[in-house]
Amino acid sequence: MEEKTFQKREIAYKVRIKDIVEGKYVKNEGWQPNYIITSDSLKVSRINLIGVVISVEESPSYKSFTLDDSTGRISVKIFEDMSRADGVSVGSAVLLIGRPREYGSETYIIPEIIKELSDPKWIMVRKLELNMSDGEDVKSKDVEIEEIKEGKSEKKEDVAERVLSAIKQLDKGEGANFDDVLRIVNENNTDEVIDSLIKQGEIFEPRAGKLIIMNA
Repeated sequence: MEEKTFQKREIAYKVRIKDIVEGKYVKNEGWQPNYIITSDSLKVSRINLIGVVISVEESPSYKSFTLDDSTGRISVKIFEDMSRADGVSVGSAVLLIGRPREYGSETYIIPEIIKELSDPKWIMVRKLELNMSDGEDVKSKDVEIEEIKEGKSEKKEDVAERVLSAIKQLDKGEGANFDDVLRIVNENNTDEVIDSLIKQGEIFEPRAGKLIIMNA
């Protein structure tokens, strides 16, 4: 019997744009993902960014936009399914999950998920989480983060239940499509909830982009 090989989904690390553009890009051979080594020696092959779109560029072969998070700017380039960025415009605040790439001297991102954020408070939450304000007391940051998230954290358990329900609905025997689950649940923190459920062993990713419920 042929033995199946399961591919573990890499963590989408919350980082600053500065960490990416100033990091060292490492290119791997074969199936191993390329990654960035940040100044604190973190290896990042999937990126979780929140920022504001400051420019948009379109051509027949690709679409791109520039993201700014106040620490730096980076290009996001889409070569397939360019309609995913149809809602992105200058001034939009977006959550981006993607993979770093390098061409010449430019580091850019190929997106997996692009989600417009209707509540600008998420930008402040991310800034505080990443300790962007130098010299500010860490304890006061923790308090401020909790104050901003008040009312949102109560929804996390409900989001987890909706994720599990969506997977049950979509799984026809080979797993539920990751992007379809995101579209059904449609919450800003859905990606984080899915990662949390994977770590807890509630759900499993037998291969990239597919989700199943353990012991379902």
